[in-house]
Amino acid sequence: MSVAQLASNPNPKNSVDAEGKVFFSRAWMQWLQQVPALLTITLVDAPLTAASPGYPGQVALDSSYFYVAVAQDTWKRVAIATW
Repeated sequence: MSVAQLASNPNPKNSVDAEGKVFFSRAWMQWLQQVPALLTITLVDAPLTAASPGYPGQVALDSSYFYVAVAQDTWKRVAIATW
């Protein structure tokens, strides 16, 4: 799925469907388009622990959390919830 397709997704919230497809909100996509070209964001498999292998710029999703590698082998996560 292209960035344009993600940005035009009618779902107003970030989500993951039953097939594991990721949908981002328009606001998130607009923010991503403003990120400097030197920053590369890479979607990887969800880490098993906060110290799992990873590098800054890597992100991951599962059905419960959004993960961000904030330093080498250091992950932070935030819960995904409906509201």
